[in-house]
Amino acid sequence: MASVAAARGVVRGDGLARGRARRRLLLRHGGRRSTTSSSSSSSSSSAAVDADADADAAVRELLAWATSDALTLSPKVTVGVSPTTNARGLIATERMREGEDVLILPASSTAFDAAYARDDRDLGLKDAIDAYERDPNRGGDVTPEVALALLVALTRRHPEKTPFGSYVGALPTTPGGDSPLSFTDATTSALLEILPLSLVDAIDRARSDLYQLWDVAAAVMDLVVVPGADPLLTSSSSSSSSSSSSSSSSVSASTATPTESELTVDEFFAAWMAIRSRAITFRVLRGDDGVVDARRCMVPVVDFMNHACAPPPGGVGVGDGVHAGPVVTMRRVPVYTSPRTTASARTTTTAGGGASSVAWTTTRAVEPGEEVTWGYGDLSNEELWLWYGFVPDPPAHAGSAVTFSLPEAALRAGLASVASGDSEEEAAARESLLVKAGAFSVEEGEEGEEEGGASARALQFELKLGTPPAVLAGISGVMCCAGDEAMAMAKTFAPPPPAEDDARDAGADDWTGEIFARVTPQSASSSSSSPPPPKSIRVQLCDESKRRAGKYLEYVLGQVEPIVCGGLSDEDARAMDVPEEVDAATWAAAIRVRAGAVAVFRSVDAFTSETADKAWIERAVYDLIK
Repeated sequence: MASVAAARGVVRGDGLARGRARRRLLLRHGGRRSTTSSSSSSSSSSAAVDADADADAAVRELLAWATSDALTLSPKVTVGVSPTTNARGLIATERMREGEDVLILPASSTAFDAAYARDDRDLGLKDAIDAYERDPNRGGDVTPEVALALLVALTRRHPEKTPFGSYVGALPTTPGGDSPLSFTDATTSALLEILPLSLVDAIDRARSDLYQLWDVAAAVMDLVVVPGADPLLTSSSSSSSSSSSSSSSSVSASTATPTESELTVDEFFAAWMAIRSRAITFRVLRGDDGVVDARRCMVPVVDFMNHACAPPPGGVGVGDGVHAGPVVTMRRVPVYTSPRTTASARTTTTAGGGASSVAWTTTRAVEPGEEVTWGYGDLSNEELWLWYGFVPDPPAHAGSAVTFSLPEAALRAGLASVASGDSEEEAAARESLLVKAGAFSVEEGEEGEEEGGASARALQFELKLGTPPAVLAGISGVMCCAGDEAMAMAKTFAPPPPAEDDARDAGADDWTGEIFARVTPQSASSSSSSPPPPKSIRVQLCDESKRRAGKYLEYVLGQVEPIVCGGLSDEDARAMDVPEEVDAATWAAAIRVRAGAVAVFRSVDAFTSETADKAWIERAVYDLIK
């Protein structure tokens, strides 16, 4: 964890400090998996059996609580271990037909969201958050994720004090243990040669976020007074107690003496990852004002359904097998009401527009022993590994994507190369189009590097499996089109403000050539000096312009791919020995992430090759500059 770019800063206000020094700690979940000697293997196996038995008991308790809370679970499914992933999930015990309901969440079911956490009185979280937010010297905000993570962490400490206890008791004790966020520095360094650069950046950003959120959560935890719990003994309270013979050995929570020990980074990480990997977004009806917004909430039992990837577009695949897609889908999305400030508040679904409940229904027949899965969305391999701790096999699916950035300075250098023969008017036309589209921040020379100008700015791009790279293609089309095409497009899409004495010429001319279809000119009787929007228009580039755009796009992606995926070939990556700092499962996951990224680039080749139909580039240009 020492690879976080910046050292963790203390963001708490001094007024909230309790005198405990905070250190930057390493997460202990990741890295090379520990091994046991033969002398201890028997006791380890026994401990594992006991842990499994405890987990099963916790799940049974949760199912009993959830069904009493009005959730309906089909008798044809149970919570068990997936035969393919070894993860706990919903498993079919009997054959199910297409269209059967697996889970039904009615209006009266409890869903725990940040409003529930902020209003918690069972664990004293409401008073602690209120006290923190009243302090003028406090640090960062208590975000919804921080509030929910605190609720999870406190419930793990005091499960008997809250209805949330049955749910938290059934959660994994180390969620995110297989996430790259939990890797040691040695493990991360050993993987750098094959990890996509975007994943390395995402790990660093997420770790930085983790420490900032932990600082806030730890400051709030310092103020928690759990009703009925013994107060936390500090050095001052201990000395005071020993000097007074009349001191009581037990202090009431009404004294407002905090009861909780320091929130460790490992403790917060486990709670935070539980939120990130299990919370579901629902539409929320906020009180009686009719305003609906989206909130993340924890929904017991529903989140036992693991994610399944949708098949890739066009049957694009890597390795053997193609993803079959999720087993269930939601039939209706509920509107639920967030709790008011009442004791032991809970968030419930509520009737709205006839959607008083939501059901997860099978999309196909399910055989006994098959896992019942759901789709969390088209998540990339990097997102799945980072936040859910696994990489799909095969790594080609509907969510497969790579992200990368290109400096504006590099794009400007490319423009100078591919459009070196432009006249001043043609160069100005291209510049105006690229500035209008946001590809260039300002016209060259107006803002320098020291002021954050073109040479310092970078643009983010995303490539999705089997999908044309539209934004980058649009930029390439503008850069590589003929000079007269650039001027005609600039006149239509990015015209300069007309002079007062030339308002009659402000409308776009009709074009009868190969550049784009007829543009409706401004009516002479119009009182406006700006041209009206065209009724029907499309970009139509000549074949040579499209060919050049495709070649330039192919060149750019060829330069980007080794940076994104690493310089190793597939054969070299697979032939590498597993580094000592990395366990075999983590190495295999890293290889799959890289293979998925390479597959994305190969799928784009179909759109940029010499023989590919380049008509789609015209649409990409239009979408960029319209």
